Amino acid sequence: MQIKPKTIYAKGLILIAIPLCVELVFGITMFTLQRYYQSKLDRERNATEIIFHANELWVNCTQLMYVKGYFCFFGGPRPPLEEKMAHLMEGYRLLKKLVADDRTQTANLDRMWLLTNQSLAVGKELVPLASGHSASAKMAALASNIRAMSKVEHFVDAMTPALKSFRAPEFLRSSEAGPEIEKSTRLVDTVVLGSLAASTLVALLLFTYFIRSINRGVNVVIEHTERFKQGKELEAPSGRTDELAQVDTAFHEMAAEIKEAMRAKQAIVSMISHDLRSPLTSVLGYFSSLTSGILGDASPQTIAGAEKCEKEVERLILLINDLLDLDKIDAGKFEMRFKAVSVEKIIDQAINNVSPAAEEKGVTIHGADSSAQILADPDRIVRAVANVLSTAIRLSPPGNFIETGVAESNGKVEVKVTSAGGSISQEALTSLFDRYQQSGADLRLDLPISQEIVKLHGGEIGAAPNDGKGISFWMLLPSPAPAAAAPS
Repeated sequence: MQIKPKTIYAKGLILIAIPLCVELVFGITMFTLQRYYQSKLDRERNATEIIFHANELWVNCTQLMYVKGYFCFFGGPRPPLEEKMAHLMEGYRLLKKLVADDRTQTANLDRMWLLTNQSLAVGKELVPLASGHSASAKMAALASNIRAMSKVEHFVDAMTPALKSFRAPEFLRSSEAGPEIEKSTRLVDTVVLGSLAASTLVALLLFTYFIRSINRGVNVVIEHTERFKQGKELEAPSGRTDELAQVDTAFHEMAAEIKEAMRAKQAIVSMISHDLRSPLTSVLGYFSSLTSGILGDASPQTIAGAEKCEKEVERLILLINDLLDLDKIDAGKFEMRFKAVSVEKIIDQAINNVSPAAEEKGVTIHGADSSAQILADPDRIVRAVANVLSTAIRLSPPGNFIETGVAESNGKVEVKVTSAGGSISQEALTSLFDRYQQSGADLRLDLPISQEIVKLHGGEIGAAPNDGKGISFWMLLPSPAPAAAAPS
């Protein structure tokens, strides 16, 4: 089933979007304040520049007239009047741009420029006093220059009211500037702190809501997983529509399929128990009667064949019994009766159970001398140890010997089975504990049965190749409590 992003995806977007909206409001507020005071500062700067260039225009006009007058009155090298005139025109054009948006300022500039042009026009009447002229001519020229300079001075003085009428900077020099700036500073501080607090609070609230919502869905899935693992009936799906609810619904479907498969498996196991084991038991009885002579004398070849068939049928019945026991363990119907038992007696009984197989292969098994006790079901734990010994015999070369040992530590008893011969990899040893792992041409359930029995005792089991040559199996089993430590 494909999972489409729905509620969790939307909640994730909300978790991101709302703090971003708060930050957006903060950004807009700060941008508005910045633009407001930027416009005020721009007006202040523009007014300052206008006053500066207006004064510069007045200074340049005055300087131009007096430089020309000095030359005409006193002579000397000709001054760079064209350069000063170009500088005057450049200042006027710049000032014209600065006051373009203000009619009053433009009118003031036009009046100043009119007076400047009048001054320049009168300045053209100034003539140098030539040395070759007569005294009367010089006196006439001097009088004309004095009259012209008087007119220039009049026009220059007339510029002063227009110059003073240019608007001076208002905001920073006003009495309201200080309180307004202080108020704006407090407003900015409040907006910053409020934005941080609001963002933090909103993020925490959304995070809490989001995590709780996710946890509810996760807890439902975990609860249903635990109930399924314990074999309990699952509760109905939550009815939610988010992704975790879809996972829970898929889990319910999977659990239903597994239950159906388990029912089919149980039917197969029941069929094996009734339709296969019973005929095999009858066949085993026939071969036993044949080899024991109950059915009459038979040739040695017939008896040998019957003995071989008898062993194969016994192996099949044992395999069927192991399958049925594994099914009982999975179903929780494998009965256990715990009590304090002697480890030495358990090992001796297990050795007795496998002694025919050991003698047939020529393998010697040495028992353990120990007073340790464990809390176990005697019959089940003997079977587990016997299965381990049987596997060690099968993996040992003929004529080999197997050692058993017991060690106690931290409330645990370790039973160890070591084969001095044979060689097998760790990977192959680990696979022996897997169910239905085929060993050669045979299906072996010895170690899987032992593993399940040891787990039911609350213990552990494992195997590892020795450093030199051989194999070691170990089982870690719990010691009995002091009150239950009486001999079995």
